[in-house]
Amino acid sequence: MESKSATYERLKRDIGLLEAAADHLHRDLHWVENAPLAVARNQDSCIEVFLAGGPLRASIRIVEDLLEHQVWAYSGGEFAAARIVLPFGEHFDRLAAVLCVDLIDNDLAHERQEAFSAVEPMLGLALQRNTVGDPVLNGLIGELELLRRLLLGASPASRPDVLQAWAGSVPSARDFQLNTVGVEVKVTQGRVSAHHVSGVHQIELGSGNGGVAETNIFLLSLGIEWLSRGVGGTSLPDLVNSLLALTPTAARADLLAQIKQYGGDISIGYDHDRDQWKGRYSGRYFVRFERLYDMTDDRLELLSSSDLVGLRNIDPSSVEFKVVLQDQVRGDLNPVKGWDALVPRLLETAGIQN
Repeated sequence: MESKSATYERLKRDIGLLEAAADHLHRDLHWVENAPLAVARNQDSCIEVFLAGGPLRASIRIVEDLLEHQVWAYSGGEFAAARIVLPFGEHFDRLAAVLCVDLIDNDLAHERQEAFSAVEPMLGLALQRNTVGDPVLNGLIGELELLRRLLLGASPASRPDVLQAWAGSVPSARDFQLNTVGVEVKVTQGRVSAHHVSGVHQIELGSGNGGVAETNIFLLSLGIEWLSRGVGGTSLPDLVNSLLALTPTAARADLLAQIKQYGGDISIGYDHDRDQWKGRYSGRYFVRFERLYDMTDDRLELLSSSDLVGLRNIDPSSVEFKVVLQDQVRGDLNPVKGWDALVPRLLETAGIQN
């Protein structure tokens, strides 16, 4: 039987020999011997790890954000698998080899969830230290992307109202309160609108920021993809600069202060004047999809506060969960897809002049 060290060296060699895919639709899959496990290199030269079988549960937020389950097609037919896409870099090739060895060692073939749970802490630590697209940064970019689009869509006279609608760093019920319209912004690095929800209040109609009686509640699902070096896209500094160009001069300092405070710790927040040239914020991304969900649609099967009434041993405020929203809920009406359609929908629903 091959030793763990020999298996690692063999997998490291095999993974290193994988060539980048020609496009996003095709992969050269390398199946790991005697395991329901495959690796591939995508078009951005990032290693993808496929764990064949049903969906897997992740307990670490950044791993949950990157874990994607689908039915995949390949030359041998179709297979269901959970996929993790590792960031670009030779050290992540080595991590993929270690990950595969540890999954096999933890009996992936027979104890799939247990094997994944055993390696998840190592995977989460590596991603937190090395992935530029961490949840806080992704969240900030998602909200600023919407803010920019709303400013572009609103009339110059309405732009101060749009700026005021963004909650930014302030503890709030909604990310955006456009008059009586509440908007929650959720970001994923996957291709499915699967998002962590910190409470039922985030997805049901209720009292908005400042006690506003809401008439509408929307969830904006954004898919963000981080790009390899030298491959176009937008960076956080670019995004902030474009926002400043749309912001009245008198309001710019307040906007920058809100951005710096985002995430709750002003000492480590993004200070545009200080940080715009730093390598950490030089990563470039593009928004893969924009889907605006009307969360009052009765075709959505969601947990609500009424489901928690009467459960005396449950603190409703402690309930957190993950929503998985389909691409199409009600034809072309829900979700509304693309900036050109969803921004006018939000502004018109909120009664903001565009």
